[in-house]
Amino acid sequence: MISKEMAAGYCLKFGQMRNFPRDMPAAFGELVLAMECSDTEEIARRATATFLDNADPETPCPMPRNIREAIYAIQEPVYEAPRPPEPVCPDCEDSGIVGGFLGGPRGIWCDCLSGQKLKAKHPGELDAVNEVYDKLTARLGKKETTRELLARIASERRTLANVTQILSSIDAGRQQ
Repeated sequence: MISKEMAAGYCLKFGQMRNFPRDMPAAFGELVLAMECSDTEEIARRATATFLDNADPETPCPMPRNIREAIYAIQEPVYEAPRPPEPVCPDCEDSGIVGGFLGGPRGIWCDCLSGQKLKAKHPGELDAVNEVYDKLTARLGKKETTRELLARIASERRTLANVTQILSSIDAGRQQ
């Protein structure tokens, strides 16, 4: 952020524009506060220029929101988000697990570094998930139904306890 004094200097350049808050210190303070969002003096200069380049005495003074939008429009291209690294393991795409849980083969730990770390952190989890998968397949029979249910469970980020409750409700529905 730039200093308050520097931001005030840039805001004073709007002084010849219509509705400039000459006699309203609080409103001028809001303009300054908006200008302080600039990360550098160059960004503040460029944002100010977007308003002054085509301005005349009848052009209205920018509002704080307009100033922030101009600043962010300049800053955004400068600060692009870093791209996530490409997966290293071609077998599991760094998930640590090979195989699908949505109607495909049972999951197995991958031999890559991600698989080793995941297995060490959650040693019995994959066996528990495979067991639930096997129960679902046996109870429901149809792979499409199994896929749909497993997709719902995965999308809701269910825990193993929640999955057990779902299995119990399926059994209760079949008994009625």
